[in-house]
Amino acid sequence: MLETFERPATREQQFAYAVLRSFFGVCFWTHALILLFFGNGLPSVANHMMFALAETHLPSNLILLFGYSLPFIDFLIGGMLILGVSTMGAILLAFVYLCALIVNFALDVDYLSLLVALGTGCALAFLMVGHRRFDQPWHRLLIKRKSQL
Repeated sequence: MLETFERPATREQQFAYAVLRSFFGVCFWTHALILLFFGNGLPSVANHMMFALAETHLPSNLILLFGYSLPFIDFLIGGMLILGVSTMGAILLAFVYLCALIVNFALDVDYLSLLVALGTGCALAFLMVGHRRFDQPWHRLLIKRKSQL
């Protein structure tokens, strides 16, 4: 069984992994766009977090900082996943980000969002498993090799 993991990945497997990785990147980008441009904008996001977590023991400056940085963290993670730049770093950053969101949702008693964040974390763990074998940036996948001509 171990020998199947030692074989080099085929081009189709690498392409499928890149599509899946990019799908998650687009999900993060979409979340950032929704936070920034649909609704009342960035101050509204930060104020909502301040209001939702007002009764917790978290420092208000930390909550405000996280509220203002939320869309930009989404853009960074999404861009790294779409482009295939430091995929493992993007996945680890996404895990830290999701852990912070999970704490936020648990304190806010928003169980549906909590389940979505947990599900996203599990799916990102799936991406992490195949990272070393399948991950290739798009520019390497789209250029035909001399052996394929």
